[in-house]
Amino acid sequence: MRISMLAWILLGLMGCPRQTSTPAAPDSAIRRTQNDMAVVEAHLLSAAASDDPIVRAHALVGLAKASKVGDEQFLLRGVLDPSPWVQRAIARALPQQAAVHFINRTERDSVARALALAGLSADERKELDLQIGRTTTGDLVGGALLGDADATEALLALAKEGAFPPEEDLFWAMGQTGSVVLGEALAEGIPFAEDLIRVQMALVSQYLAPKQASSALSAALSDATIDQRLEAVEGLVVYDTPAGRQFLLRASKGPAGTVRDHAKLAMVALVGEPLARAEEALVSPDRDVRAWAATCLMHAGAERPLHRNLVLALINARQDEAPAVRVAAVRALEVMSATDAIVIPGGFWARKPDSVSTVMAASLWLSAGKE
Repeated sequence: MRISMLAWILLGLMGCPRQTSTPAAPDSAIRRTQNDMAVVEAHLLSAAASDDPIVRAHALVGLAKASKVGDEQFLLRGVLDPSPWVQRAIARALPQQAAVHFINRTERDSVARALALAGLSADERKELDLQIGRTTTGDLVGGALLGDADATEALLALAKEGAFPPEEDLFWAMGQTGSVVLGEALAEGIPFAEDLIRVQMALVSQYLAPKQASSALSAALSDATIDQRLEAVEGLVVYDTPAGRQFLLRASKGPAGTVRDHAKLAMVALVGEPLARAEEALVSPDRDVRAWAATCLMHAGAERPLHRNLVLALINARQDEAPAVRVAAVRALEVMSATDAIVIPGGFWARKPDSVSTVMAASLWLSAGKE
């Protein structure tokens, strides 16, 4: 599995879709008692002190979401955490609360600052009435989100040169600017960019400037490796556009192989292809296929109800031997509002108390219980 996909899944940054359907809760649904919630909260407090930044990130996000209105202790711990991973997780999960803290602390990770701004609506950003520095690429993106003309001009110049660090979070924030001109500049800069970022540039380009979709994807994928083609398939599910769907349709009918199989699962996520395809992939001997199947079901479950057998298959996938599969299954259950099926206090902790999937599940379970 490529590092980019694994990192996005582990941090929950795969562009978790908006839920539009609510399936019936499975029979295993449980009621949250005060004692259960206290047990889970105690485990999250311990996880929030973990040496693993991904574990800390999910623990702090869950505790911050479950906090009473006005209580920002866990939010601030995330903002002030030394790890950019933790800062970015807080920025993505709680942009309305986190944005002002990142803006007022210029020493914090600039990409986290851009992510927080990207999570605000255009009207919310207008109300901020401020300017931020232009010393880092993250702050140029933040400035563009705030409508700063100088920052936007500098960002366009970097885009035309393809001069960006390999940061998926940075590109995601760029995608929230809504700037057609930036999309066109990104397409122009693809030939000059390092191989590591060409696909990301193309994905954001076709998202912002649909007329550039064909040329941008063609430029990024000329002489591309299989990993780069798989990255494009995965990214087109996150950066969903009509042109991207056409690309996935062609890929799903292409030569037999990993890319075609990956694209077929992507079609389940976006276009209403039979869910049985993903159900079969959940039991594949290849852990990468199982993780991608669960991720595609996350997207599918946001748009249409999943039948009981699929929900149960995702519940079973929480115990998969592969961390990425467990995490993707938890994320899918979250999108379907099946949070009661995510974690059962007690026994669930005993098996894998420090795993990312366990902490993520507990975080979701606790915050859902206090909504």
